[in-house]
Amino acid sequence: MKMKKYYFLRKKYGFLRHFIKDIIFYKVPTHNNNNIYIFGIPTHANIGDQAIVIATRLFIEKNLPNKTIIEVPDYAVIKVAKYLSKFDYLEKLNIVFHGGGNMGDTWPQADIFKHEVYKKLPNATFIQFPQSTSFQSDGYNLPMVINDLKNVNSIVIARETSSLEFMKNNFLDTNILFSPDIVLSLNMQNTSFKRKYVTTFFRKDIEKKAMI
Repeated sequence: MKMKKYYFLRKKYGFLRHFIKDIIFYKVPTHNNNNIYIFGIPTHANIGDQAIVIATRLFIEKNLPNKTIIEVPDYAVIKVAKYLSKFDYLEKLNIVFHGGGNMGDTWPQADIFKHEVYKKLPNATFIQFPQSTSFQSDGYNLPMVINDLKNVNSIVIARETSSLEFMKNNFLDTNILFSPDIVLSLNMQNTSFKRKYVTTFFRKDIEKKAMI
């Protein structure tokens, strides 16, 4: 193989090697009936998603102080679900899905992961934290998601009115709630500097188009 082609392949597909390595060496946490699992902890550097992780954990700690929180990174979701399947018929497992904007056609892999989790844990209780949808009328994920939600015990939380309306019109047999983005529940202050201005950013990315 020519060196130029080799380096191109490493640059384009090298992340797969690390991703697979992470899955193989990921140590599945020991289960007990006091655990509550947060599935889909993002391993990318999006600051908004990382803030959602922090807010989700703090929210659960505040409202369910006796629960042990187990964070499951996105790459290990299927591996952990497979492990938990042995407990699925013995007790009611509590699964939280990471919120944000990953329900729909913009990031279809998230719905596919959830589909596999539902199959492995049909008796669990699922809570989808505040979420925006991005399904298109001809999207291929929507029929799968509708069918999945019909057959599981799930609460889905919309974080804005467009997604709420969409969920109510499509997820007819699902318990749907309405809440702002979970990040807004954070109460953090930095008193080390004086704030003078507010900056507004106009997005120009795939999510901006999907959420319109």
